[in-house]
Formats: sequence, C-alpha cells, structure tokens
Amino acid sequence: MQKSQLSVALVVVLLALSFNVHAQQAPAYALKNVVIHDGVTQAYNGHIVWRNGIIEAIGESIEIPFDAHTTDGGDTLHVYSSIVDGAATWGSPDLPGRQERPPRPGDPTYDRAGIQPDRVPSSHLKSEDKSFAAAYNAGIGVAALGFKGNMFPGSIDVFTIDDTQTKEYLFKSNIGQKYQFTGASGVYPSTLMAMMAKTRQLFYDATALKSHQDLYNGNPTSYETPKRDLVLESLFPVLNKEKPLFAHIDSRDDIQRLLKMQDELGFNIVLVSGKAAYTMAQELKNRQISVLASIDISKKPEWMDKSEKSDSLKTDTLSTDELAFREKQESAWILERDNIKSLLDQGVLVGFASNGMDLKELSEKMKYLTESGLSESQLNAIFTVNSAKILGIDRSFGRLSPGYVSNIRVYSKEFSNPDTKLLHVTNGGALTEIKHETPSPRGRR
Repeated sequence: MQKSQLSVALVVVLLALSFNVHAQQAPAYALKNVVIHDGVTQAYNGHIVWRNGIIEAIGESIEIPFDAHTTDGGDTLHVYSSIVDGAATWGSPDLPGRQERPPRPGDPTYDRAGIQPDRVPSSHLKSEDKSFAAAYNAGIGVAALGFKGNMFPGSIDVFTIDDTQTKEYLFKSNIGQKYQFTGASGVYPSTLMAMMAKTRQLFYDATALKSHQDLYNGNPTSYETPKRDLVLESLFPVLNKEKPLFAHIDSRDDIQRLLKMQDELGFNIVLVSGKAAYTMAQELKNRQISVLASIDISKKPEWMDKSEKSDSLKTDTLSTDELAFREKQESAWILERDNIKSLLDQGVLVGFASNGMDLKELSEKMKYLTESGLSESQLNAIFTVNSAKILGIDRSFGRLSPGYVSNIRVYSKEFSNPDTKLLHVTNGGALTEIKHETPSPRGRR
C-alpha cells in the first residue's frame, strides 16, 4: 500500500515538474504544408518550427510540438529566409546643412573633411525612421547599416530589422568601413584626385601610428608615448586586413582607381552597388572581390516595352538617326540590366544592396532580373545566403536550417514570379501579416 502511494506521489511530482518546464518555455511557431526554399536544396513540401527566434526543425516529416502556434499553408505558400540587405543607410543622422568655410580649408578637421571612420551606427541610429517599417514590410530581415556622408562616413553594423525597434536588435558591430568617392564641400578633399591622395595619406599615417604603438608597447621606457588618434586607430583593422572597405562605387573608371589603390595599400574590398562592375568581372574574380550589387536598374525605355507587347509596332516611320539612337539605348539598358548575371557567369560572388533604392520598386526590379536570365535559385541566393556570406553572418542568416535565426518570409507564389505577393514575415516570433494597398473603387462623380 505504501509503495503504491509512493508511486502515485512520484508520478504527480514528475507531472508537475513537466508542466512547470513547459509553462516556462517560450511558445513555438510553425508553418506546415508549405513549399520550402531553404537556400541549399531544391524546393520541397514540408514544415518548419521555430522557438525563441531560432529554427528548431524543418523537413517533410518532422513532428510539430503540441504548443506551437501553427499556420497551414495548404501546400501552396512559398517560404524563404528573409532578405539580407548588404548596404542601407536607414536611421542614419541627416547630413549637416550648409557649413561655413573654415579658416584653413586645405587642412580641415576630420569631421569637416568627411573622414569619420570612428563613428559607429548603433550609437547614432534613429529608430523612428519610417524606412525600417518599409524594409520590414518588403521582407528584409537583416541589413548592414552605415552612415550618409562623405569619403569615410563611418563603420558598418548589422541589425535584425524590426518595424519599430531596430536599434534594439544589433547583431554584429563594425564589420568594416564604408568608403566612397564623395568629396567634402568647400574643403580638402573635394575632388577625386584629392580624395585618392588623402586616402593614401590616411593609410600611411595609420601605419606609422600602429608601428609607434607596437614599439612603445614592447619597450615603453625607450619610446615616447604615442598620441591617440581615434580616426587613424579605426583604420587599423582595415590596415591589417581583418576587415574590408565596403567601397560604394559604380563606374568602370572609379573601380579601376580603387583597384590601383588596393595594389598600393593592400586593403581588402567589398564592392557595393557596382553598376558597371560587369566591365571588370574577370578582374574582380581574379582578386576574389565580392559585390553587393545594386538592383536599382533604370526604367526600361517606353518604346522597348511597346515593341515587346506588339510585334507589329512600325519602325519604318523612324529616321536613320532615331533607329541608331534606339539601338544604342537598348544595348546600354540591357548591359545595365544584365550586370549581375554577367558577374555570376564569371564566378563573382554577388549579393544584394538596396543602397538607397525605393523599396516600393522591388517587384519591378525583380522582373528585370528575371528577364536577364537569372534562375529562381540564383535570385534566392543573391538576396539571402550570398549577401549573408559577404557580410560574414552566414552561420546565422540566409538559410532555413536548424540553428539559424528564424527570419522568414512567406509568399503566395515563387519569389521570382511577377505575380507573387508577400503575405507574412517574422523576425523570430509570430508571423506578421503584410497588408497590401488595394485601390478603392471609383464611384460616379
């Protein structure tokens, strides 16, 4: 009898403990009967479970926990890892207005010259920027954020994107330095040649300071104490090839100038935007330079749209000069459209950078990329795993796999389908429904 009572008591205690553990555990979320695009294998039908912001299980025959908040996709919804944006300036402080000319414009302060590599985005981010909500609703789950500014506007931080609280979700700080050929107004360096000269001088000065610090640290009694210079010290990781320059450059000539400085100074590069990078594709491949490419492709010329929709569009009324102009315009636009395809064909690692693009135009730009011949798997890689790899966060983002952050987007059709709609997103918790604006019916006036 006593043994029986003891057994019952033990079972009650175990049940209570089990209940207590489940009660304290965060709820799980699940998508079942969906088409999964995991970034590794071919798309397949299955389920995905996440808890505490991390994917717990994914596959065709996994068991969904009893406590999961589950959404049934009916074998029609398509699930992807959220978009990884390689370069944006959302939340950056506004640029200063018109500034007075300093007494010595040839030798301005670092700040006045636009040389601020010691700035860190997480210390200045404006969470109230409405761009975060626009990015979140576009399916962007993580982004590398930098500053607006001039030549060296600051370092780059990686954030998980939230519509209202992005500042609270810093994932990785200072992954590199943002660099661009944008001169300072009214002071040195303002011209392209001046910026290149100043870049060289900064690296030479940083090298000298680093050597002085190393000598002093090794033998403090034999050397004068080096003076601190936070700007130069911020360049040490680039100088030591621990972190790259994220160079925002588009034209072929400027890319060549950048590569010439790389040969001289030895820094590592990630090319950002790179609208004419296709002209240097083989050289970029040889140097193992990755590209976070802009997809802000110019709008297709109207006459090209019309000619594609109507084979019978007459051109016999056009002059020889007009026909020649159209031929050149079409050729130039196709080269711009096919930039990413050309880079991939040469074996360059290409990711995505919104880089100031209006996110409302994302679907239109996607159509152009599809027209260029990029496959669904290539497009998915560009927007997810490739970008994550370039940013150095590919062990946490860019794929749907156990242990990865559960940043997820759900579409009505394949991502590359021009008729697809983004239906839900999550940055780790419950799914958020994306509301699409529908035009109101017009009544009689």
